[in-house]
Amino acid sequence: AWYVWYCSNAQFYCWCCFVPIYSSSPKQNLAKLFYLLKLPFCTANGAKKIWFVLFCFFSASINLLTRVTGIGPAAARKFVEEGIKTLEDLRKNEHKLTHHQRIGLKYFEDFEKRIPREEMLQMQEIVLKEVKNLDPKYIATVCGSFRRGAESSGDMDVLLTHPTFTSESSKQSKLLHRVVEQLEKVHFVTDVLSKGDTKFMGVCQLPNKEDGTAYPHRRIDIR
Repeated sequence: AWYVWYCSNAQFYCWCCFVPIYSSSPKQNLAKLFYLLKLPFCTANGAKKIWFVLFCFFSASINLLTRVTGIGPAAARKFVEEGIKTLEDLRKNEHKLTHHQRIGLKYFEDFEKRIPREEMLQMQEIVLKEVKNLDPKYIATVCGSFRRGAESSGDMDVLLTHPTFTSESSKQSKLLHRVVEQLEKVHFVTDVLSKGDTKFMGVCQLPNKEDGTAYPHRRIDIR
């Protein structure tokens, strides 16, 4: 149920709306608006204000949930319509989340933080070192905003190439998987979001600082 308080000069009205909030269906929205108009003392202007509040709340919840990696607009809308509107609501309903979404929720605060270039340089050093240890012919390039010289990045995007294989070669998933397994072995990659033949999506973390402080977990893609 949704409780909406509306104040108008000396009068206070309280309506208890037992209908879901803003829907993606125009017909449902129209029906709900008519429902509000039938409520006691609810004028057309009052109904519009109530509907505007509900719409803004719905949009804010959608925007929040889509910031969790793995949750797109459609999934976020479905969660909100089920009454799951906040991160705390998600934590109480983890059984409804996919593996990807659970990891996104687990590290939500870390993923929200930008990665300073100094940290990106340390991450790059680890990746290049481990890739070379596997095969000196491997070429790993950190792309995205880091390559463009940005002072901070949202995640780490690594392009992996090998002179033996071209775009016309058959998929060589074992090459990608070997790199990922090596990064897991040295505890740089901490979690796997998805691992296909040509792309890996996961989570990484630098070793603790000298004073024992842990670095935030970061998103990493390798392809």
